Amino acid sequence: MAENHELGKYGEDLTVRFLIKYGFEILAKNYRIRGGEIDIIAKRNDVIVFTEVKTRHFAHEYQYGTALESIDRRKQRHIIKAAERWIYRNSLPDNTYIFRFDVSEIIVYPDGKSKLNYIRSAFTR
Repeated sequence: MAENHELGKYGEDLTVRFLIKYGFEILAKNYRIRGGEIDIIAKRNDVIVFTEVKTRHFAHEYQYGTALESIDRRKQRHIIKAAERWIYRNSLPDNTYIFRFDVSEIIVYPDGKSKLNYIRSAFTR
């Protein structure tokens, strides 16, 4: 379990650096409500992205499907519910920002190197 937690944290940290590199401001990490969680919430100009991070070792890369395949409709509903709660709590009207749901897939190879595949607009609410 601790190894999975460390792997997940590694992927989230890598994704945060990626988003910052492309001009995003990180607004929240690991935002949780009952029944939902968002790994990273970030903003650039009028776009707010809710990013789900999936990190896997190369040996398990497709054992459970791709990152996008692993985020089924049920998981999407949980992420959307958490996003809607975050939007409401921060008093952000829909006509002010563009809200987007992205997925960050990180594959960690045996030599310690990793590959980040960032999928914009992976699903909609």
